[in-house]
Amino acid sequence: MLVLTVTLNIQPDKAEQARPVLQDLVSTARQMEGVQTFNLGEDLQAPGVFHISEVYDSYEVKNAVESCDAFTTVIAAIGSSFIGPPVVNIYQAAKTE
Repeated sequence: MLVLTVTLNIQPDKAEQARPVLQDLVSTARQMEGVQTFNLGEDLQAPGVFHISEVYDSYEVKNAVESCDAFTTVIAAIGSSFIGPPVVNIYQAAKTE
């Protein structure tokens, strides 16, 4: 199992534009086979800061999400609005019950 945490820092005045394309990515990813969790949260005290948590069955599933149309739409729509590169942490985890 692969666990990712992602923090996106977007220009605060571009947050309104970013929100719907990020929400579309969440909806698309949640429907893909092998995606266990895909959540989006926006920092309430820091406009333009978005946190994403993702859990995949494998690297192949992660790569499939990053190749989907919704992901490329995010990059095309808001890629120039990033204040800096996304902060991504990747963890390998054992499945627990």
